[in-house]
Amino acid sequence: GMSMGILLRDLHFFYIGKAEDLPALPIQYRDAVLAEKDKLEEISDALLDFWKGSLSDAPCRIILPFASNRLTGSLGTADECFLQLDDSLTSLVRGFSKKHGITTSATMLAVFYVLLYRYTGQKDAVVGIPVSGRTIPGTENLIGYFVNTLPLRFILKDDIPFVELAGLLQTELAKAISNQELPLETIARTLGYRNGGANTLYNLMFSFQQDLPAKVRLGEAEAVVSGLLTGGAKVDLLLEVQDNRRLCLRAEYDTTLFERRDIERFQGHYRDLLAACLKDVTAGVGTLNFFGEEDLSLVFSKSADYTNGDQGYSIYDMFRRQAAATPGTAASRPPSRRR
Repeated sequence: GMSMGILLRDLHFFYIGKAEDLPALPIQYRDAVLAEKDKLEEISDALLDFWKGSLSDAPCRIILPFASNRLTGSLGTADECFLQLDDSLTSLVRGFSKKHGITTSATMLAVFYVLLYRYTGQKDAVVGIPVSGRTIPGTENLIGYFVNTLPLRFILKDDIPFVELAGLLQTELAKAISNQELPLETIARTLGYRNGGANTLYNLMFSFQQDLPAKVRLGEAEAVVSGLLTGGAKVDLLLEVQDNRRLCLRAEYDTTLFERRDIERFQGHYRDLLAACLKDVTAGVGTLNFFGEEDLSLVFSKSADYTNGDQGYSIYDMFRRQAAATPGTAASRPPSRRR
């Protein structure tokens, strides 16, 4: 986050003996914490009203189809994997965002919501969004923990064009950020949820990191910056988009729920759906195709392993027969939609 960039900058100036060139600090971390506390006491009621209205009757979990059953109420160990987007797709993202006045972070977040919907059929979703939390003037150059996480709810329509969806999502994100001062712990407690573990306001997160330094100059030396997993998973799955010269997808996931190959496939689907969204920005997001030949082969090969009792039909055969028998109606529905 911001503190890492500030630390590396300060380290550089101290190393070369020019600490006097660093910007002055008009406020110290302790003063910032006290100022934030005083501010929160003045506006907490309005903030609570906003979050109560936003999250009323909201679903708290998104169950991805490739997740294993959770055996305990706690999160497991974390692992991560990366996928670098190519120059062409990175340019498309930036061009789309600039043309339509939408931030790159909102564009990438919109694709995340669409992918979750296409995986699960769940249109109403809450995703955790980390924000800097530096709302007190003078904290721009301070090193310290200011981060808060916002439970961002969005209700998606499958026929909405991607360009419209991204614009609406940017508006909702801006509303949430303008109400970011209320700590997540307070929101969760007020709504009767735990902050942490498996029973939270959300189980998936999306993060956007811009201009993360990969290397830092220390005089004639050069230091390489590398991430460090803390061991325990923060949530079931965190997708972090890193915006440097090219866009990069970093997925951090709970290894008790997901296999690495499934997360790598998830990242590939995100990349392909992003390309599909930008190829036709006016198409309904529910119609966009992001499955490749490998995915279809996997579905058909797996379906052949499962049969319908004594009749011996595979899942693929059951879909085909149902579609032929009742054209124009749904061949199958998830259990939550059956009546």
